[in-house]
Amino acid sequence: MGERERESAREREGERARESACDGDDEEIGEASRRRSFTVESKTFELALEDRKGKCQVRVVEKKRGVSTWVRLGLDSLGLFKEGLIHCIRDEKEGRWEKEWKEKGKLFTLARGFNRAGAFLRLGVEDLERKRFCIFLPRGRRDKRGRTAMAEMVCQMEELAGRRTELQEVRTVGKITPAKSYAEAVRRTNRVSLNAIKMKVTREEIAGNLKKLEHCLVASWKSNEKEEDDLERLGNLWANSWGLKGKLGLAKLERGKALLEFEDISEVQRVVSSGSRLMGGAHLRLDRWNPKTGCRVEEEMEQVAWVKIFGLPISLWSQGILKKIGEECGGFLDMDERTRSMSEI
Repeated sequence: MGERERESAREREGERARESACDGDDEEIGEASRRRSFTVESKTFELALEDRKGKCQVRVVEKKRGVSTWVRLGLDSLGLFKEGLIHCIRDEKEGRWEKEWKEKGKLFTLARGFNRAGAFLRLGVEDLERKRFCIFLPRGRRDKRGRTAMAEMVCQMEELAGRRTELQEVRTVGKITPAKSYAEAVRRTNRVSLNAIKMKVTREEIAGNLKKLEHCLVASWKSNEKEEDDLERLGNLWANSWGLKGKLGLAKLERGKALLEFEDISEVQRVVSSGSRLMGGAHLRLDRWNPKTGCRVEEEMEQVAWVKIFGLPISLWSQGILKKIGEECGGFLDMDERTRSMSEI
């Protein structure tokens, strides 16, 4: 054995010893691991796709001067890591920022901080035994951007794991049958061709939403095109006019249409029985919710430009289902505050 071969063997043994000491896990890594790497400043980062106990994981390794540290991420945590990277790439303020999440009892954190060397991101994990491991990703200089390079590598890992990461405009068509419920998402690659993705949603996932919608009515009125609808004013006017005892929640569906949620279900029947009437200078129509509420018809599609999701039935409106649609259509990133709070549907 030549000197170069002996040196390579020593390095491999040293790396295995360091890995065993780092997190106490001495299980062998699957032979089908896929690896990607990049260098920023004086550090090298390597991402390896591993098959551990039948599940895909990604090991993110930081190497510097012969010392390696790393954390392992499941595919869900990998997606959340990517969300944080994209947030920090877009946010140029460089203020302190942190997010955390849990996966299988482990606590993960992603934090943005500073030191004398500059800005960095710290990805850490605390395992079930409260042992902590972390890596530090420097921002980098000029075109050597650590966050951008890491985000690109994460996307490649997702692709290797069978996840589509190409972001596309999304259209959804809701359908409910006695046997099953699902939303069919369509990726619009251009105005001519449509690529369909079918995403199954179990009845259990929408059962809670359907129960809540028993408390809801759909209000329609002729809206003033020159002014935005003042839902707060209209809500107070309607609640006082109907003499409601409970609270009235409102969510905008579109111009001149809103979803009303009554705290007391008995008041739903009383209000809808009162029929259409003139209120606040506008003719108000009230209907019970139905599965087509919130859907757009096929002919209306060309009038809608650059929306992330439209035409989604309210019965499928929940953060979990929205995230699942995002994952099926290229990779979930985040939802805006109005969507998260359901202030505008």
